[in-house]
Amino acid sequence: MDAVSTVTVALLSSLIVTVSSVSFDTTRDLLNYLSQNNTKYIRPVLNQSNPVFIYVSINAYNLMDFDVAAGKLSLLSTFVFNWTDENKAWDASQFDNQDKVHLPKSSIWVPNVLIDNSADLKAILQNDNSPQEIEIHSSGKISFYTSVVFEVLCEPNIQKYPFDEHECEITFITDRSTSDVKLRAYDPIDTSLLKENAVWDISSSWFDHKLTRGLISSITFRLVLKRYSTFQVMNLVIPVMVLVALNLLVFVLPPSQGKGALISTCVIGVAWMFHKDADAKIPIILKSICGKRKASTGLQRIRIGMDGRVSPQDDLREDGDNEAGVNPWQTLARTIDKLFYFGFVLFAFVETLVILLLIIHFM
Repeated sequence: MDAVSTVTVALLSSLIVTVSSVSFDTTRDLLNYLSQNNTKYIRPVLNQSNPVFIYVSINAYNLMDFDVAAGKLSLLSTFVFNWTDENKAWDASQFDNQDKVHLPKSSIWVPNVLIDNSADLKAILQNDNSPQEIEIHSSGKISFYTSVVFEVLCEPNIQKYPFDEHECEITFITDRSTSDVKLRAYDPIDTSLLKENAVWDISSSWFDHKLTRGLISSITFRLVLKRYSTFQVMNLVIPVMVLVALNLLVFVLPPSQGKGALISTCVIGVAWMFHKDADAKIPIILKSICGKRKASTGLQRIRIGMDGRVSPQDDLREDGDNEAGVNPWQTLARTIDKLFYFGFVLFAFVETLVILLLIIHFM
């Protein structure tokens, strides 16, 4: 009985392999068929007055870093681009039910899609570092997958630190007018496989379509980064409250004991050490003290030609940046921070001196 079962399973397995397998000759014939309608330099629509719709989706895997001071988000994600090539459809029944095949990316038409607010404004599909193959289905649907670590520029807002939330945008644009290519999306950023970050959490995300300067289509994915405030409260807020309580304790102690000056001196020393430690934890306040800092976006770094095509500018400096690349607002913020610190030390010194004089007067 066991032998019969084994033979039956073997026959069924071989039958399944035979049915599902596709021969080398069939794949070769299919590739030859597709090469007959090679339209690498022509948009893949039979009616050239119709636009090509590019559907974009993002799967986020790891929030690598978010630099609040620089307003730069680093994210590991997979970009998926789908569009339809009307010249690449075939009848799968004529090719042993083969419903998809892989082709070199350089052999067909691909759109030039860029991240508008990227730190380097590199193309995604037309990039030598991206995958060189695409997947074509029998319906003419083309799928392109690429996993990258990319950086986008955001506008940080730390007015509610350490309970701050930051909205970041990932905007895709093309170098063709809306009559040629239109970008679309079905869903917001997929964070179901996102690795948990120790500092930040993506609380929400959504997307919208818009026109950039009325010439080119764009799709913007927005996400909100929320800081985990427990660590900041335990390491910053509570120590500050303790220091304030110790400083007020000086006025509670009777002058006859002569311990007020000693406590004030200890509080000054602890405050100085705490400031040195907290300086590395508190982000540089650019927006709340020095005003709103503009993020350098691709819209400020692209040049639109007479033919409606877009090319990146060579000079990426902001108007507020000097030749050395140092933002004057950042320098001013650090100066104000030092003034506040020295003012606190001076106030504590004067307070201790006054208390010491009062103790000497009443003794």
